[in-house]
Amino acid sequence: MNLKNTRNTVIYLKPNKYKVAKNKLESSIEIKNFIQEQATHFNVDPVLIDAIITVESGYNLNALSPKGALGLMQLMPATARELAKKEGVQFEDGHLLDPKTNIRLGVKYLAELGNRYNNNVELVLAAYHAGIGNVAQYNNKVPPFESTRRYVRDVTCLYNNLHSASVMSTLCKL
Repeated sequence: MNLKNTRNTVIYLKPNKYKVAKNKLESSIEIKNFIQEQATHFNVDPVLIDAIITVESGYNLNALSPKGALGLMQLMPATARELAKKEGVQFEDGHLLDPKTNIRLGVKYLAELGNRYNNNVELVLAAYHAGIGNVAQYNNKVPPFESTRRYVRDVTCLYNNLHSASVMSTLCKL
């Protein structure tokens, strides 16, 4: 996998709100090691984290979605604030561009979703993408949103392929 370090990418959401991320992780090896550390700490499969980051941001440290999700794991600032409070971490929206903060909070969120949905990966991914409220609204099933269904399919396919260490199936169209 090609992990790019985009340390000098500047993103703009609102004037003066976000600046170039000062990344504390300088290499793909450091990122992978930190993912493993957080996976162990929160008891989340590191391969799932890898698949999510690949689909969410393509390992772009400064990724910004049209809806305002930030960083490697594409966390929404409101969700990240709640998670940071639970973890006792000082937090501002711009901190989501720090890969350690982003991964730590993203993996914590995955652990919480895993507990909520009895480690049902499909529901964890649906809630990660569409939100807990949307999964609840559809009776704890994947919401019928095309983007969420595609997201669940893409992450699941990549996750399964990474676990089997095989060449990506032609069914995985990322």
